[in-house]
Amino acid sequence: MSEEQQTDEKRAHRYAAGEHILLTDGTYSNYGVMGFLRVKKDLDLVLCYNGWCDAIKELTFAEKPSFVAWLLAQGMVDDVDHRETNMGDLYDLRRHRNIF
Repeated sequence: MSEEQQTDEKRAHRYAAGEHILLTDGTYSNYGVMGFLRVKKDLDLVLCYNGWCDAIKELTFAEKPSFVAWLLAQGMVDDVDHRETNMGDLYDLRRHRNIF
């Protein structure tokens, strides 16, 4: 990996205060939204993830907060009120109206 690619990869996980993050995980049918957040303090998600892993390693499964809950508790992010629309529903309507 070139030095430029490494720099871009590091930058991809860094967010400045005021930016919004849509945290997702999984792929295809396992894809999901973890949270839509506003960054309160400059942060690096890799470092935050490592901090979360350290914080929960001694906890029982029931005691472990989610990554998003941990970020919120640390005061690093705020939850953003939002609504989600699945465009698949709209595409299904188009198909029934012979738009395609």
